[in-house]
Amino acid sequence: MPPLGNPRSLTLQGKSPPARDSLPNQRDHRLLYRSVPSTPGTAGQAGDGHAETTGATSASIDLSCAATGLADATAPADDCDDADATAYPTAPELVADGVDNDCDGFEACYLDADGDGYGDASLVTIPSSDMACSDAGEASNADEIDCDDSDATVNPAAVEVSGDGIDSDCDGAELCWADYDGDGYRADELVGVQGDFSCSGEGLVDENAPSGDCDDSDGLVNPDAEESVADGVDSNCDGEELCYVDADGDGFRTTDGSTVADADLECEDAGLATGAAPDTDCDDSEAGVNPEATEIIGDGVDSDCDTVEWCYSDLDGDGYRTPDVLQSVDADCEDAGEATVETPLIDCDDTRAGVNPEAVEIEGDGIDQDCDGVSPGDELASGGGTGKGGGCTSAPAPGFAWGGLALSGLVLTRRRRRA
Repeated sequence: MPPLGNPRSLTLQGKSPPARDSLPNQRDHRLLYRSVPSTPGTAGQAGDGHAETTGATSASIDLSCAATGLADATAPADDCDDADATAYPTAPELVADGVDNDCDGFEACYLDADGDGYGDASLVTIPSSDMACSDAGEASNADEIDCDDSDATVNPAAVEVSGDGIDSDCDGAELCWADYDGDGYRADELVGVQGDFSCSGEGLVDENAPSGDCDDSDGLVNPDAEESVADGVDSNCDGEELCYVDADGDGFRTTDGSTVADADLECEDAGLATGAAPDTDCDDSEAGVNPEATEIIGDGVDSDCDTVEWCYSDLDGDGYRTPDVLQSVDADCEDAGEATVETPLIDCDDTRAGVNPEAVEIEGDGIDQDCDGVSPGDELASGGGTGKGGGCTSAPAPGFAWGGLALSGLVLTRRRRRA
């Protein structure tokens, strides 16, 4: 029922209400006329004991103004929102709910000193006149709080910066770089650590630690480590291994310990060798030269790497060799008394430079200069001819004993034909 104004001036269909005694009974009067009490009921629709500030009234049929939504004359008319039972002058103010609960004309908002949109972790509040908590320095969120309200880059929505000692995203943890092997070099791995914002715990380093640890499980492996040769480990993290050299691929590495850097950590590519390969190759450009090779006489090469070359003998230096061999002083078979395998055979007297297959035979001197096994006049000395002067006596040339046996058949054949 709408307010009826002053009940004392109330009329019913243009007439004054009849006297109480003229009505059949009081109950009938209430039903018929819905009379209001002499004191009007004040509207208090929220039922919070505080009447509207407008002074609006409402007629009541129970004379006590105790019905829901009514208040008597003793109720203070100070309810700023009579539609909300939680809003009245003595109500506790709820923070950032958009309602002036205590009717002081302000809303309680969370403090946002750095203006990043997140309230201070202390949940300190400040009064706001717009109820929205959206002005500068105000925040409405209580679920996500700002763990450092002096820094706008720190809030729950911020991106965490690793190893800077700041909990940028307010999750209570710092991102630290891993250094599990404790060598002072960090790997490319970040670890969230609760409470340790200095990244000083075991296995942790901050942003200032040098990077590039390629194996964080081994304290001997880092960019400052010394590379070990052919151990299968990239000790200094440069992406390469130091391997021994076996350029000719014969399974023997060089004697000087030469190394080469290669991306093959196992040192199994062509031209490489591990530490297991013997370091005894005296010529790494020739696969046929190594300690297991067969020595070839007179080729000028130390094929078996024993530092010795064997040469054929040309003691008289006439360019013709014998089957005899001797040890060379420098492995080239070109020094005095030495001959290579290309030197022609055969010198029948290697003590005389004038005796060789190209020498001119001197008749009657008893020497086989041209090494044909026959000395002119031999047949006369043996009585098989008619040469003048009774012939000459011929003696075998020194060092010719081995050749005489080989050529004796030829000599006998010639004598028989001449006879």
